[in-house]
Amino acid sequence: MTQERKRAALKGYPSPIQESYEETSESYRRSLNKLLDGVQHKQVSLMVASHNPASLQIAKDRMKELRIANSDGSQVCFGQIYGLADYITSSLAESDYRVYKSIPYGPVDGVLAYLSRRAQENTAVLKRADRESGFLWDELKRRWKK
Repeated sequence: MTQERKRAALKGYPSPIQESYEETSESYRRSLNKLLDGVQHKQVSLMVASHNPASLQIAKDRMKELRIANSDGSQVCFGQIYGLADYITSSLAESDYRVYKSIPYGPVDGVLAYLSRRAQENTAVLKRADRESGFLWDELKRRWKK
């Protein structure tokens, strides 16, 4: 994020980075609502790419409000990075939402830069590691009973 701000200053354009987490969340929420309105009018399809449970709940609530289906034919799907927030992905899938996991692939310098940025953005995800490990144990127990 620091590099992007420096680059913007050097090139003379406004920084593409919000000033605070709250501003970022509000911008994401506004964009999400606008895009879901477009889905309702069959103008766009959307992948809601987030590890933030609050953002995902906003998307699900808005889909319900707009009567956007969450089944296979839906124009909305959800995505997270492979290995992050698996409990969220499973919960969405169990509720019949279409879900995807992305796997970064490419030259090491490009992938490392991408993953570094995601790690900076997702420190809250790392703090939820307890929930993740609890989910994994619950899932193992559930499968064992089958």
